[in-house]
Amino acid sequence: MSSRSSWARCRCSSSSWRSWSTSSSSSPAARCGATRATPRPSAPWPSPSFAPGNCLDLDSLDDTSILQLPCAEPHDSEVISLLSFSGTAYPGEQTLYDDAVDQCYQPVAEAIPPRVDPINLYVDAFVPTQEEWDAGSRQASCLLVSDGEMTGSASAGDLVAPVG
Repeated sequence: MSSRSSWARCRCSSSSWRSWSTSSSSSPAARCGATRATPRPSAPWPSPSFAPGNCLDLDSLDDTSILQLPCAEPHDSEVISLLSFSGTAYPGEQTLYDDAVDQCYQPVAEAIPPRVDPINLYVDAFVPTQEEWDAGSRQASCLLVSDGEMTGSASAGDLVAPVG
């Protein structure tokens, strides 16, 4: 699966990250004051394995590749879960991205070990491009992304995230 990301992330404080699901009104992104940036242009690239628990270096992204690393090495993101979408008509990249990020909040928040301060952590998603959707791809990847380098894995419970 080659994918894209619009690189707009929602920063949540420690309290809002853990309690976003208790709010009753808007999407998780809206509840924590997210602002969405213009999506990065879509570009297919050879994809690393987007399996949950795999760690990536998004800083290596140059529209041709993403570096997959062992989680014990410094990295800036981890695949937490996968989503499946349905339908025949492509919903549009911003709509698909917004839906993916909203659905990614709970699994990403639940993956963060309780001892880890999430202040520098974000939720992001890779979603199918129009071309991938037309070819039958309906899978998105939920990512835990850091402002700096992290080591270990949220999925494995040994995550060490940057502080402050």
